[in-house]
Amino acid sequence: MHLAVARRIAVLGLAVFLSASACTQRVGVGQNKTVCSSDAECPETSPRCESEVGVCAQCLDASDCGGPDPRCDAGMCVCEADEDCSEVLTCQDERCTAE
Repeated sequence: MHLAVARRIAVLGLAVFLSASACTQRVGVGQNKTVCSSDAECPETSPRCESEVGVCAQCLDASDCGGPDPRCDAGMCVCEADEDCSEVLTCQDERCTAE
């Protein structure tokens, strides 16, 4: 009797674990993310591995944003205001762009 209960608990625990794992692979609405455990597994367009969730990101902090979008927000290099962009660019839809 106790063995049957232990098996049910183990199966339920595995199901919850697998469901949670599937959720961590879907970070960002409508974005396909590469699953990773280290930076080496990430593509050039999103070279940093967010180890807490196991997916590749464009950045982990502002030092990873070397392009025109200087701030790191939710794994993406973005701008918040025109002052974040160079003198010839403006911040539109969180991206530094030419007018």
